[in-house]
Amino acid sequence: GNVWVAIVCAIVATGSLFWCIEGDGPKAVSLVKLLEHVFEAAYQLTAAGTTKPTSWAGRMLLLSWSWCVILIIAAYTANLASFLVVNNQAKIEFDSLSAAIDKQKVICMLDTASVSWVKKTYAGYSKLRTFTVEHDFVHALSSQECDAALVAKFQVFQLQRHPKLANRCNFQALGDIVLNLASGWAIMGTVSSK
Repeated sequence: GNVWVAIVCAIVATGSLFWCIEGDGPKAVSLVKLLEHVFEAAYQLTAAGTTKPTSWAGRMLLLSWSWCVILIIAAYTANLASFLVVNNQAKIEFDSLSAAIDKQKVICMLDTASVSWVKKTYAGYSKLRTFTVEHDFVHALSSQECDAALVAKFQVFQLQRHPKLANRCNFQALGDIVLNLASGWAIMGTVSSK
């Protein structure tokens, strides 16, 4: 708002100076001539101006105004480019599981072995929501019923690409790994054809 007011004031002031310097001299004051000079100053911003001053003072004014126009356009272009490039992300209110629990944020997770660990580790925390079905879990995330989700690392990548969450949620992995579980696969020692 204030920038545009300053630019309009600069245009009017420059046009008025052009009118004073390059004006009609001793003739009667003409509002039409004043407006013509103001419009010529405005045209300089779009490189459409054709002002050709006849006095040295008018030439110096045109030169200084031309440099001001270059600076105004460069600053506006840089500001616009930075505005269009900036990545507007929501501010994250916590950076770990314990910080989210301390702030009493709603944490959602699938009903896995990790649920008992969370309940045992954070016994006083009452805002944990567990889901037995992934569809319900995804629905809670997409409807923003959860402030955070505690999932396995591979599930973060799956959820980031889930069709229901792709354009609505901005998942970020926060904090360190909270629990490592040993796992394995049952295999047979020998294979028999019998």
